[in-house]
Amino acid sequence: MLIKLFSISSSALLLRWTNSKDALRKLRPVNEIAVFISSRTDSGVHALQNSAHVDIQRKEGNMPFSEQVLVDALNYHLQSEPISIIKAFRVPDTFHARYCALSRTYLYRLVTGVTHHSQIPVFERNLCWALPTKHFSTEAVQDAAQLLKGTHDFSTFRSLNSETPFRSPVKTLQEATVAPEFVHFHISLGVRAQGQPLYSTLGAIPEATERRAEAAVNRQSNFNFTLPSPPVTLPESFAPYRRVEQAFHSKLKGPITVDKKTLVELHNFQTPSTKGAFQRGTGMNLLTGRFTAPLSGIYQFSANIHIDHSELKSKGQLRARDNVRVLICIESLCHGYTSLEMIVGLESNSKIFTVFVHGLLELQVGQYTSVFVDNGSGAPITVQNGSDFTGLFLGA
Repeated sequence: MLIKLFSISSSALLLRWTNSKDALRKLRPVNEIAVFISSRTDSGVHALQNSAHVDIQRKEGNMPFSEQVLVDALNYHLQSEPISIIKAFRVPDTFHARYCALSRTYLYRLVTGVTHHSQIPVFERNLCWALPTKHFSTEAVQDAAQLLKGTHDFSTFRSLNSETPFRSPVKTLQEATVAPEFVHFHISLGVRAQGQPLYSTLGAIPEATERRAEAAVNRQSNFNFTLPSPPVTLPESFAPYRRVEQAFHSKLKGPITVDKKTLVELHNFQTPSTKGAFQRGTGMNLLTGRFTAPLSGIYQFSANIHIDHSELKSKGQLRARDNVRVLICIESLCHGYTSLEMIVGLESNSKIFTVFVHGLLELQVGQYTSVFVDNGSGAPITVQNGSDFTGLFLGA
């Protein structure tokens, strides 16, 4: 069940939503409640809306909750929390709120003509960016924001931490709008990540757009347009747009059975016919499931593998040591080369679950990568059709 929620106090959103497990338990499900939220907010960011998914299994003989009944019941039990449920949707077992997330919208709120924080309305404090200038050109900032639309490498705008090498800086900005409101301006940025959930790497974008707006205003007007922040330089890849020459998004055509204690290479993929799918270049062989590097360099790969082990679970044969490994390997040598790997225990998972593998690999010309599934359990498992394998050439 997918649940969309609204929060006016997002600094503790994750904690509040985790506490809402109590509300879900009051619905008396027979399964253990586990809540998976689509994303967390960054420091200083307020979430106006988010989504999460949860499995609710009722006692035998009881009909599943309808979407509206679930919304009303949860809101009743969440009266003491600063969260309200907007909608609920029934979704397939393969859905995951985090890994199936496609986009995120950032809303930057600016107040102009403020020389001291005490001038900001009480209910707006810590919820907007105060600028001392009274001369804010909506048209100039709107024009500058359009330079950011499209697919770009946003490395310049992201902070460095231990997870930076494993997250792609390539994002697609689908929409950028600037709109004046009663006491502030709204800059809305609709951003889409390619092949992965979106992580926050765009905090400096308002500064960059305003630096472009400053240059435009200074050319067209006599008044000064100053900012309280240091200059931010846009990377050269912003204009003209840099074309991604090698990239693919493929899905498994049909299910593949992996016998017990067996390592299997996945093959027989297809490029989805739906909008948003892509295949750039000739590196990906859909029949063999292997991507051959046409250039030496750094590549980003990810795989969402849907595992069905209902046969094993229904027979009650699960042991603590039963697990499944999903690997993205070079030249089919998962131990001879660096590989991307995720290990998931079967005992704690539902009958159908998804294993997500993501990271960077350095390939030489002619080397190939492919996805392997290692079944460490005592019975066969099935890799479901629709499992995906994606890749992208980042650079030499």
